Amino acid sequence: VKSARVLRDVQELYNFMRKRLKIDPDAGLVEAVYTAIISSSGSKSGRRNPSQLYDTEIKFLKRVLADAKMCAVWGDDTDEEYNNRMGLLSGLNVNIDDAFLQEK
Repeated sequence: VKSARVLRDVQELYNFMRKRLKIDPDAGLVEAVYTAIISSSGSKSGRRNPSQLYDTEIKFLKRVLADAKMCAVWGDDTDEEYNNRMGLLSGLNVNIDDAFLQEK
């Protein structure tokens, strides 16, 4: 995600929704989070490598996808959609340096 603050805000809101409000994600929310983070890995985001995500982003996406699978957000296609998205994640490079996420 282009801004560390935006990523933190999205994670906080997602956690609040899941843990405090007990609201399950739907396909639209999962797709929005996934697309926003995956699309930020491109060269327009200012990253050195167009297929690079930060470790924190990967962990968050994996958690969102696990919730999506558990809640069967894609109906009969849930297993296939989950596996496709996890497969795409495994093909990305992880930038271990999450220093930018410590920005305030």
